[in-house]
Amino acid sequence: MPVTRLTGGVVTNPSGTTISGNPAIYITRGLGSVDNLGLILGVSGQGVSLKAGGDVSNGANGQIDGTHGVVFSTKAGSVTNAGSIAGGTGGGILNAGGRGEVNRRLVGHRSRGSMTRARLATRQI
Repeated sequence: MPVTRLTGGVVTNPSGTTISGNPAIYITRGLGSVDNLGLILGVSGQGVSLKAGGDVSNGANGQIDGTHGVVFSTKAGSVTNAGSIAGGTGGGILNAGGRGEVNRRLVGHRSRGSMTRARLATRQI
């Protein structure tokens, strides 16, 4: 089941749980914060979309996947990643809101079942 917060907020996804949807998590009109230890799956969409910026923490066993794994669309955001973040058509992280901070472990673009290195998969525009 997807999670939508219209005025910002915090979403915690514990170990062993799944949040899925199109996008799986969408936070707009306020800073968002996502703490993930489970699976966040954007089915035909983004895994996490934080329109007004914020932060995403992905734990060691956490997985975030979607067309883009994580998107900051109008304000910059930061990502701390000890797990896996992948994007199918768009790459792991898109920080369209400006410069942000990415502390990355494995962030990539899904291609033939493999992951590419973080520096190749993170875009800022």
